[in-house]
Amino acid sequence: MWVNCLQVAAKTNPMKKILLLFFFLNQLSALAQSVDSVYYIINTNKNYDKDGMWKFEYDAPVMYCILQCPCLKNDERPIFSYKTTEKNKVILSNDKLSLYHLVNLPGLILKAKTALTYEQDKKYVFFFIEPSKKRYIVHNTRLSQTQTAN
Repeated sequence: MWVNCLQVAAKTNPMKKILLLFFFLNQLSALAQSVDSVYYIINTNKNYDKDGMWKFEYDAPVMYCILQCPCLKNDERPIFSYKTTEKNKVILSNDKLSLYHLVNLPGLILKAKTALTYEQDKKYVFFFIEPSKKRYIVHNTRLSQTQTAN
């Protein structure tokens, strides 16, 4: 299909050929970019925050999970947020959970720092997996950072 388009464009106008070639290469580069999914188990119940690394704030309908690690420039902290009223929640059993490649806290910090420092937010998609009774709820999170007041 692309070859036919280029042949037709070549017969009509060389500038059109260049534009179509550029468009074609741009589409190929867009397909080549990959997105890495990052899965982390988080328990928003304060009694289970064994590391003391998280601060949870709920502003209906959004849950904010603030990582208490001043690991970004100017002592800013990564903030993960998700809507608690998601209609299409993914529910996992213990068996299904074992199929996911989970990161630990240092791995999450490293990927969040990379995403925020180098503005590679399109390279990573962060998912928090929250225990709920005998199953797990998967939340698609949004990553941001605290702002430094001047």
